[in-house]
Amino acid sequence: MSSPLRIALIGAGNMGQQHYQHLKTLTEATLCAVADPGPQAAGTAGALSIPQLKRWHYLDADAGWHQPLQAVQEGFNADEALRLQLQHFVKVARGEAKPLVSVADAARTLALIEAIREAAASGRACVPARIEE
Repeated sequence: MSSPLRIALIGAGNMGQQHYQHLKTLTEATLCAVADPGPQAAGTAGALSIPQLKRWHYLDADAGWHQPLQAVQEGFNADEALRLQLQHFVKVARGEAKPLVSVADAARTLALIEAIREAAASGRACVPARIEE
């Protein structure tokens, strides 16, 4: 058996604390660091409030700020979901599985978070950096 995968958590809020609790139960991984970058952001297709798992979205894909948002409460088993997520992460890090989210999607999320941070600091509208596939 290989040595435990060293994991750093980014985010020390409620989900970070939940991940920590589940990481303690895994023999194949160990927590080595925690960082909390601050604000969260939503994607263009909607948002998911965490830990409530309430999904916010528009009924019409072309809707905008002037149409009402729809809220859907998603069901889940938090213990099983987090355990499966962390086990998949360990497999990806070891090259045993492919990521569920592409590098380009992750980069677009980071670009959006940076644009939000910049907008909040400057008080002006900011556009996320364009990330190519």
